[in-house]
Amino acid sequence: ELFLTSKVPCCPAESFTSWCVWYDKEYKDLDAYTRSEIDARLLGVGRVDLLLLHWPCATMEETVATYRSLERFALDGKASAIGISNFNASAIDALFAAGLTVPPAVNQVGFSIGGHSESRLGRDLDTLRKCREKGIAFSAYSPLGGLSGVDVLHHPRVLKVAAAHNRSAAQVALRWVTQQGVVAVSASSNPAHLA
Repeated sequence: ELFLTSKVPCCPAESFTSWCVWYDKEYKDLDAYTRSEIDARLLGVGRVDLLLLHWPCATMEETVATYRSLERFALDGKASAIGISNFNASAIDALFAAGLTVPPAVNQVGFSIGGHSESRLGRDLDTLRKCREKGIAFSAYSPLGGLSGVDVLHHPRVLKVAAAHNRSAAQVALRWVTQQGVVAVSASSNPAHLA
């Protein structure tokens, strides 16, 4: 069975990704609800399993307005659940202070054994604690480093633990993430790794 997740960007003031720049150029005048409908149509479905707000926006006012569109999308039955991505503890508090109709089910962040101390994007233990406090599942994309730019698979301490327990570096890295009570979501573009 396939689980479909889609993300609606709300680009931060400092656009640090070309994807954000492209998306804003292509869909600048469309609200998050309409963007979500387009994504679902492009995926060929009437409903996604999870719809995420990809980043906090440039302002909290804009973040709340965008999240309200996601709430409406879920309440209209077009998403089974909604969530957030790359939100830190203070952004979560600010979002909840706005009074939510549909609280986020998940906060998906780049989190790994080698990258769990950057609070700006929620890649830290304070954000993990805040998610637990609010009942939000904390999900790690790039638990093996990847998009976070951390070379987990060649980190000397990870390799040392792997050798001591007759495991691969990937097994050690994934075990550490799951031992923190975090859901690990990995990806690959290598067909051999997908088999």
